[in-house]
Amino acid sequence: MPQKRTTIKEVAGYAKVSTATVSYVLNQKEGQSISADTIERVREAAEELNYVPNRAAAALKTGKLGFIGVVLPGIAAAGELALANPAISAMLAQIELQSRLNGYQIMLCGRDAISGSLTNRRWEMDGLIFVGEASDLSEEDRERISCPAVLVDPPDESGSLRTVSSDDRAGGRLAVEYFRRRGHTKLAFAGGAGRCRDGWQEGLKQAGIQAEEILVPAGPLTLDFGKKTARALVKKGVTAVFADSDMLALCMMGGLSALGVRVPDDMSVMGFGDIPQAELAVPGLTTVHTDIREKSVKAVDLLLDAIDKKSQITHVMLPVSVVKRASVR
Repeated sequence: MPQKRTTIKEVAGYAKVSTATVSYVLNQKEGQSISADTIERVREAAEELNYVPNRAAAALKTGKLGFIGVVLPGIAAAGELALANPAISAMLAQIELQSRLNGYQIMLCGRDAISGSLTNRRWEMDGLIFVGEASDLSEEDRERISCPAVLVDPPDESGSLRTVSSDDRAGGRLAVEYFRRRGHTKLAFAGGAGRCRDGWQEGLKQAGIQAEEILVPAGPLTLDFGKKTARALVKKGVTAVFADSDMLALCMMGGLSALGVRVPDDMSVMGFGDIPQAELAVPGLTTVHTDIREKSVKAVDLLLDAIDKKSQITHVMLPVSVVKRASVR
């Protein structure tokens, strides 16, 4: 037989307090003068009775479901799992932690699965966080979202939705300047269109340098792909390449190594993002650091402010910096 669900009234009776006091303690509500002894007694009672809050009842009372939807780049787009991307995984871990610390649980959905249902009418959430490529929403899509939403690293910060971004454009400029200070003039960019590439081109123009470009389509990053890109770099005669993601940079380093091209002796490589694997690479990957943890925390905090109607802040831009390691000579 299934065990009978413990009620908040039973917890209150066990702790010899009112149901309101139990609610205040377990929901960590502010502005209530409750003694430390009472708080401890309520928590012990809830644990002893194995009390699990009734989310449906809480939703009726507070108007909140306690769920945040996190929309990732297409779960199986181009045959690559979004969660296989270390940057996405690291961000998701921080979003989950920050949400949980604030009393919310997260639910995941791929952009390909949620297309055509961007509102929370069919996917009941208190708010939505769109991550990376999933944040590339048309104005029509944005208008269809009927709950608070935050876009993480969208193509631009215009529009009515809140956004959190790294200063990718500045990162591109920093990469040009870093290579210049190291004496490199035969440069290449590898990646796709976006603010990072725009900043790179701005840096080149300011420095009066022309550079090669390898525009990389979205898709799985394999060793064969790394070799193909490495051959193109060698053929173009460049001495330094900047990739708009660490994973692409690491893929190219693998391809260069397979071709017998030494990094950084024969070619310098620089990435973007500073994922944990960048430090573990051999040689260590020089990269433009973006604070994934801070970006994730800001995204959740910005969304909770929107849900609670606390703040008018709509756009957050986080600074970037170069992390010097051994992949650039």
